[in-house]
Amino acid sequence: MSHANINANHVEFSVDTVGSAGSAAGSVELEQGVSGAIAAINIALHASAPVTTVVTVKISGDLFEETVLEVTNPTSTTIYRPLVTPQINDGTDISDLYIYYLLSDQKMTVEIASSDALTAAAVVIVTLL
Repeated sequence: MSHANINANHVEFSVDTVGSAGSAAGSVELEQGVSGAIAAINIALHASAPVTTVVTVKISGDLFEETVLEVTNPTSTTIYRPLVTPQINDGTDISDLYIYYLLSDQKMTVEIASSDALTAAAVVIVTLL
């Protein structure tokens, strides 16, 4: 059964997929908001997951939703360190500068698409600072 658990410095998602081979999907949303900076995202893909599998990690608040990471066919166990370009007050990106995604009581969702029907199609651990 898909689930999400929050611990002291990380959030762990286990996502089951349902549907036909190559088009099965599933998602888990952490209902509780989290705060901190995203330091790393570890994706452990099921050994039987097809190469078409897409893993997406999103954050959301009351007025927005943003994709932090989207990966097609991650290798069996992969660590990603997503960064975002900061902006000045008028919304213009500050070029050549990247920072951690900063969360303030935001929800997180992990979605799996284009996979096979699998229990724990992916286990995703988001490490927070």
